[in-house]
Amino acid sequence: TELEAMRTRLEELQAELNETRFRLEEATDTIEAIRLGEVDALVVKNEEGHQLYTLKSVDRSYRIFIEQMNEGAMTLDPGGSILYCNSRFAELIGYPLEKVFGQLLQRFVSGGSREVCKALIAEAWTSNIQGELNLVTTTGTEVPVLLSLKTLNLDGELSLSIIITDLSRHKESQKQLLEKNAQLEQAQLIAQDLNANLEYTVKARTHELEKTVREKIAIAEELRRNQEQLSLILETMAEGVSIMNIDGKLTYANPMAREILGLKQDQNIEGGFVPQWSNYFRVDGSPLPEAEHPMMIAMTTGQPAYDAEVGI
Repeated sequence: TELEAMRTRLEELQAELNETRFRLEEATDTIEAIRLGEVDALVVKNEEGHQLYTLKSVDRSYRIFIEQMNEGAMTLDPGGSILYCNSRFAELIGYPLEKVFGQLLQRFVSGGSREVCKALIAEAWTSNIQGELNLVTTTGTEVPVLLSLKTLNLDGELSLSIIITDLSRHKESQKQLLEKNAQLEQAQLIAQDLNANLEYTVKARTHELEKTVREKIAIAEELRRNQEQLSLILETMAEGVSIMNIDGKLTYANPMAREILGLKQDQNIEGGFVPQWSNYFRVDGSPLPEAEHPMMIAMTTGQPAYDAEVGI
């Protein structure tokens, strides 16, 4: 009957939703392992077979990545004072960066989470640990975060490394998912009730059941889109990013950088690619000497070069 067909469709959608959740959790666990440094290499399957990608040049790029990452990062001394934090953490709590250094972490934790924070820090000195708590901003707003704590040996002195992940959107999505699950469970109860009632009750409830099915399909589609976006974040960036070694050779370029520089997307430059300096120009169109190229200035002086404009 029509009711049985709809119940079968509900069960199929429930199975698809469970599968999508599993795949999302698996992708999240993979990202977490990469972020915590538990992965040394990645094996990627493409049209040519399996390819090994190793994580190297971390030391040279570490500080840049820490400053540009979406998560907050900090180190604590044994007394709980903040030795270092990146701009993202300061932005998360709404304080100027210089006002954060040297402060106790508990100062930026909400009153209801301070005991949790104290317990996490105490346990983290003996084992890697994660925990959730609420930070408090300058405006008094509480921000839910996930703390990933791990000890770090810096020049023979033990400190605590903490990665802070903003859970605001996750909590909101989780809330919406719980609401949708509650709606789905309610729909299933309605379907059971419809099965036990007379034909006129079935006809009266059919419209509401169809609406619930559409909502469930929308939930599954949203989870699928979120998973695709998660994969795109790992593989793409809107800006070109390149890395040059001490010999002046280009050792890495993301897809956007390859497009800007005219490199083939499948061209292997891990061994070092020598840029053609004759292809670079000043803004006025005159040739740009190698010594004036911003990357070479940074390499030779050891100082960062910002907002340099060149023609390629």
